[in-house]
Amino acid sequence: MGMAVPDELLAHVYGSAVDNSGWGAFCEALGGYSGAKVLLFGHDLDANEGLGLLGGGFDQAELDRYEAYFADKNPWMHMNLVIPVGAVGVSDHALSRRDLFKTEFYNDWMRHQEDIVGGPAMICHRSPEKLVAIALAHRTPDYEDNVLEARALLQALSPHLTRAIAFGKAFREARAPTAQLTDGIEHGVILLTRSGRVDHVNGPASRFLETTDAMFVGHDRKLKITDDTLHGFFRRTCTAIATMDFSLLPAPVQLASGLESPVVLHAHLLPEQVETRFPSSVWSDPAACAVVIAGAHCLGGKSTHGLAKGLGATEAEARLAVALIGGEALYDYADRRGLSRHTVRNQMRALLAKSGARTQADFVRTILRLSSPFRSDEH
Repeated sequence: MGMAVPDELLAHVYGSAVDNSGWGAFCEALGGYSGAKVLLFGHDLDANEGLGLLGGGFDQAELDRYEAYFADKNPWMHMNLVIPVGAVGVSDHALSRRDLFKTEFYNDWMRHQEDIVGGPAMICHRSPEKLVAIALAHRTPDYEDNVLEARALLQALSPHLTRAIAFGKAFREARAPTAQLTDGIEHGVILLTRSGRVDHVNGPASRFLETTDAMFVGHDRKLKITDDTLHGFFRRTCTAIATMDFSLLPAPVQLASGLESPVVLHAHLLPEQVETRFPSSVWSDPAACAVVIAGAHCLGGKSTHGLAKGLGATEAEARLAVALIGGEALYDYADRRGLSRHTVRNQMRALLAKSGARTQADFVRTILRLSSPFRSDEH
């Protein structure tokens, strides 16, 4: 029979699946039962850098040094890339002690912590871009006596850890409420995750993407931008997502090239979806941003008329607003309605004054922004 896992450790593991703040206490408890220092760390495989870490028995300054400098020098990372999720490996099997002693990682980081030399490790989570591993680090005098029992304990914990992570991931990525909301509205909405990948595209947004060559969803589930006017908008959007900083959100941008009527894109953060600290932040990738596509295709004349009236427009001015949102040129509207150009110019000036817009294009952006189901006052 395998080793029995102490009830205290099981309580920490499954409690952490629901309350992300419990992983630190789990590391401390595991250190007590294993007789080793514990390191729970995330790693970005593309950038070869740390994504966060927690420790049990480590000095916080040493954890900070690992994250700031030594994460990309971990000599066992090649083992972490190939060992199956849930399996436990031992450091000596992947790197001899003689070769370890030649590394900067050992001489400048491990030796300073009571001369730890390695121990068992398990991969908790791995995706093409990142992984989370837990390592038990033994001092030289304790290694031979403790490593086999520590490995058996980690192996016994393995199914509980992977099960808790799967539960926590599902719990934090419960996307149905947001997705259902976007499916029930007329605006185009593209939901982006914290990593910048496309989480969900509702029907109007899908139809919009089919009719424009300005952007598309790539095989890696990331938005590919081909229109120069959108590059800066999406760069700032991704920066705002990464930092969860509303002040970095870009101003709405108008896309008009190749389209029958103006379309405005604006981004909104969904912070309630992403309040997740390490380690769950590595294996969970919830929706963090809604990119709203607003245009005549999703905003009917009645809605435009109501928004304009809400700004104080007269009936005649509201009719002009409907035409502008539909993509009609100012003087074409005058000719179609049998009005003088002087009259429609005055109506346009009135719309600008009442909306606070400076130009006709700015007025269109204002109306389309105000129509957003995620409307905010950031811009």
